[in-house]
Amino acid sequence: MFKRAVVGLLVALLIFPGLVRAQNHPPISVENASTLAVLRDITVPGGAVRALDFAPEGSLVVTGSADGKVRVWDAETGEMQREWDAHPGGVNSVDVGADVIVSGGDDGAVRLWNMSSGEQTAEFTDHQDVVRAVAFSPDGSLVASASQDGTIGLYDVANAERVRTLEGHTAGVLSVAFSPDGKTLASGGGHLDNSVRLWDVETGDEIQALEGHEDGVWSVAFSPDGKLIASGSADETVWLWDVAEGKDVAQFDRLRDRVVCVRFSPDGTLLASADFNKKLRVWDVAEEEELADVELHEVGLLQVAFSADGTLLATSDTKGVVKVWGVP
Repeated sequence: MFKRAVVGLLVALLIFPGLVRAQNHPPISVENASTLAVLRDITVPGGAVRALDFAPEGSLVVTGSADGKVRVWDAETGEMQREWDAHPGGVNSVDVGADVIVSGGDDGAVRLWNMSSGEQTAEFTDHQDVVRAVAFSPDGSLVASASQDGTIGLYDVANAERVRTLEGHTAGVLSVAFSPDGKTLASGGGHLDNSVRLWDVETGDEIQALEGHEDGVWSVAFSPDGKLIASGSADETVWLWDVAEGKDVAQFDRLRDRVVCVRFSPDGTLLASADFNKKLRVWDVAEEEELADVELHEVGLLQVAFSADGTLLATSDTKGVVKVWGVP
């Protein structure tokens, strides 16, 4: 499998030069986050951009939209590289690996795609309702899916089969994220459940429920060192949780609208959030201090993502606009 991944990546480098383009922007950091500026606007056809992720290398960014299409873009130039039909009804989530994309949509399906060709390589249709979120394990061997049917699916990529079903949330599941070591999965429950739950990936057992949010948890993310989890909620707050202690260590509140996405920077020093109040916010994790509060989108945000090298940040909104941010 390793050999196939390497060959696939080499092919992708030839097809997508954005994978290897040198970037002239400094990494976004605690020292310069307050100077974040929009480097490029990308207008994505097809309505709201519900899904957004950078490729593991370079400046390629992948979007999923309300029109059901997955698209690959060069974030530096704004040029679309490829597009294909992925999910009737709309794409809700994408995660990008080494020349492979996993997507989840309104049709209740989870699909794997070759990023270079756009060809479907696997399909899982066992959820009974909308798939809200998908995520690769760090080594790419597993995919997790969160569904409105209240379950989480774990799939073996190599054998294209579901290996485990995680049950415990009392409402639909809105978000999932693997820990950096791949041993733990975090999930966020919908309205009335309102919890962040931790799961043992190997056994499928629930480890702990982290409670405190007063509405659905739309997004969860592990810090790169695996010590913290960030959660963004419809209760208009972002919480930081200590994984080992199983308790909250910080709360960012009074954000004035539901928080739909949270992401740590690659070095773990920053936390970015996107909310339905059009705001991109960036915090210093160590000091629990807000460094940037920017409102340049005309409508509510849906996603935020850092590039793998931390030099770019992208946001998407309900109107179909992706903004690429960096330090000028």
